[in-house]
Amino acid sequence: MPIISQTGASDILNLIKAPLSRGVEVSILVNKYEILHPAAQAMIRSYAKTSHNFKLYDFTHPDGCDLHAKFIFVGRERVLIGSSNISRRGFLENHELAVTLEGPECYKIF
Repeated sequence: MPIISQTGASDILNLIKAPLSRGVEVSILVNKYEILHPAAQAMIRSYAKTSHNFKLYDFTHPDGCDLHAKFIFVGRERVLIGSSNISRRGFLENHELAVTLEGPECYKIF
C-alpha cells in the first residue's frame, strides 16, 4: 500500500472513532504497517492502546510481497473489502473496486 497522506488517512481513520466509542468491534488490514505515514501509524497505535475492540492486521510477507486488497470490519455484520487505499483519495477520487458485505454471515467468513 502506498504511503497514506496525513489528511486523507486522518479523515478515514477518524470515521471509526464513533463505532469504537460505542463498543463496536473494528478490524483493519493494512499492507506493511511500518511504511505507513507516521500520522496514520500514530492514529492506529492510539486506537490499539485505548480500544479493546480494535484489531490491526499487518500483512508483511517474508518474501516482500504486497497485499493490495484491504478490509475494514465494523461490528460483526459489516465488512468493506476492496482495492482502495485507506485515504481520502482512495475512497473518493480514484477509480477503485470494493464491495460491502452485510449480515451475520460476514463474521463467520473472517
